[in-house]
Amino acid sequence: MPFAAVIAIAAGLAADAFAVSVSCGCANPGLSWRRSFLPALFFGFFQALMPVLGWFAGNFLLSYVASFSHFLSFGMLCAVGGKMIYESLKGGEEGCREAGEYFRLPVLLMLAVATSLDALAAGFTFAHMGVGVLFPALISGVITFVLSAAGVHAGCRLGPLFGRHAETAGGIVLILIAAGILIEPML
Repeated sequence: MPFAAVIAIAAGLAADAFAVSVSCGCANPGLSWRRSFLPALFFGFFQALMPVLGWFAGNFLLSYVASFSHFLSFGMLCAVGGKMIYESLKGGEEGCREAGEYFRLPVLLMLAVATSLDALAAGFTFAHMGVGVLFPALISGVITFVLSAAGVHAGCRLGPLFGRHAETAGGIVLILIAAGILIEPML
């Protein structure tokens, strides 16, 4: 597989992780540089792991998961997005939630899995094409890490400009991404 194709696939797979990272950053404007890499690590790791799992699972796993993976992603992203909207609307004058709220392990795991299910399908495709998976998976993980870190930092810059409305917007973005994931198989 040409290197340019690997980069294009990796960037496409990383797009939803980038958008979720921007939303997380908007909801947490005072986030430190060190802590802001946590979502990037989760997203990058899962974006590298899922193609490998998809490649190894081949026909067996994907035949069961493919029919409802978009529903899983939809549900997980809507749950987190809905929580962000709820928290922003019930909050008082202080604006956004504390920086750690959307960086807790269960939330990060849910977001990382939800944004990397498409990479599972990409790994399955690599297996059927007879293409090795380790290099594309590594490139995908690195690109997702870089874009997610940039997304969190961009979101942190936007958060103070919009206060708790950034958290509401972040939740809406997550729900829109979820809707896109749900609608895409129908198109």
